[in-house]
Amino acid sequence: MFLDKLKRYLRVKDSPQAIKAEYASPRNEYYGKVSERFSIAQTLLYVLLTLVVLISLMINSEWITYENFYYFFSDMGDYITSSDSNIEDVMYSVDRNQSFELYGGKLAVAGNSGFKLYTSSGRLIVDDSEDIGNPKLEASDRYLLMYDSGGTEFRIYNMFTEIFSDHAAGDIFTADVADSGDVVIVTKGDAYNSSIDLYNSKFKLKKSYKLANDYVVDVSLSSNGAKLAVLSYSFNGAEVISKVGITDTSGNGGFNEIKINGSFPLYCEFTSSGRLNVICDDRIVSYEENGREIKEILFGDDGRAVFADMNSDGAAVVVQKNQEYRLIVFDRNGNSVYNDHLSGSTEGIRLYGSFVFVDSDETIMRIDLSSKKVSRVPCRYFGGEMLIKSDQEVLLCLPERVKYIKFE
Repeated sequence: MFLDKLKRYLRVKDSPQAIKAEYASPRNEYYGKVSERFSIAQTLLYVLLTLVVLISLMINSEWITYENFYYFFSDMGDYITSSDSNIEDVMYSVDRNQSFELYGGKLAVAGNSGFKLYTSSGRLIVDDSEDIGNPKLEASDRYLLMYDSGGTEFRIYNMFTEIFSDHAAGDIFTADVADSGDVVIVTKGDAYNSSIDLYNSKFKLKKSYKLANDYVVDVSLSSNGAKLAVLSYSFNGAEVISKVGITDTSGNGGFNEIKINGSFPLYCEFTSSGRLNVICDDRIVSYEENGREIKEILFGDDGRAVFADMNSDGAAVVVQKNQEYRLIVFDRNGNSVYNDHLSGSTEGIRLYGSFVFVDSDETIMRIDLSSKKVSRVPCRYFGGEMLIKSDQEVLLCLPERVKYIKFE
């Protein structure tokens, strides 16, 4: 029998050492056989687990890298030492041009004197002191992109070092990086009004789009890098023609273009569900991946967008009309989930999940989009940029340091 041979091979048998009669218990043949079978099954499961792990390692060999081992031990070390300091202890150079971003739960600070990356406990893990003129930051799950707005240089970082840098053919206007690692760089040139260069996750130039008449104001890559959206405008005499173009980055086709009449384009961003939100000076619009319109809200006469935030969770825009402010929010599916007045003046907004944070007067206000509940925390710091760490934690990045703000 196969099981008998397997038992002999796996040494599944009675103990070779005899047990004294006074210590022995009555043997039940049925439960003895059940025990043997469970022992065999346990051994087979160990063998199966080993095979599954080996096959998984072979299939996903590209993930077995020094970087990923570093991430693992770095995150573990950060967890162990998370109480050794505080994010409020972080101080950095006061630069003429500054940009802030959260990347993998860590704080990225860029200025014309260089780039720094801090852990959540305030420990410095990346310090790149190479000068850059006017840095801007864009973050994804895998990489952090820093580009010189108005210059030609761009750099890509992971959690512990710079991994790629290059110079574009023209002055960089805007850029984006996807969770897949794909990067898009938009430049201005003499021969074309806009050149859109798409790099793959290996930082090789994948394709380039040349726009002779259009001026690109913003671009967005879907999280997997499969879709690219380009927001631009052109002139027809004195008339401004705004449009959004959507294309499949893996194909050879052109853009599916949608005109937005009577508007000046500002921002565009794909959500985690694949919808595209677009904010213009006089409206907010959401589209499906194929360009079909889902929802549009016009700001009305004299209503103009003054602050906006867009990410994978949706889009939020503050509209000013005379001295009044209104907040409009679209969710990740392109649906309108909030449209109401704001009390007091507004200095900035941030969207995080189902919450919107508003820097208003001498407080930071948190609006729960589900319950419409409003919470406030006093804040008398001016000139800061909000970054949202969680639905209860705000990092207010001041010119020289970080102020940590907690909602109860």
